[in-house]
Amino acid sequence: MWFVLEGRKLYLLPVTGSETQWYRNVLKTPDVRIRADGAEAALTVTPLLEKSDVSSIIEKFRTRYGDTGMKYYSKLDVAAVCELDR
Repeated sequence: MWFVLEGRKLYLLPVTGSETQWYRNVLKTPDVRIRADGAEAALTVTPLLEKSDVSSIIEKFRTRYGDTGMKYYSKLDVAAVCELDR
């Protein structure tokens, strides 16, 4: 999964937008567990539906991954954010 970490916020952009299965799951159960490089964390995902919020996150992804990385995204109608505890 691709992400953008900014301060204590982890931004997520589903590849197929609101049709992405993990995003649909988050709508039902926002508590998730993530693992990376041997670290693990329990987080609560907040879905974002407002066009201005989604647009802001798309720009963060475009800045990080460029237009080449953005070509993998087929639907840009939703996004999500998690607050990191520490």
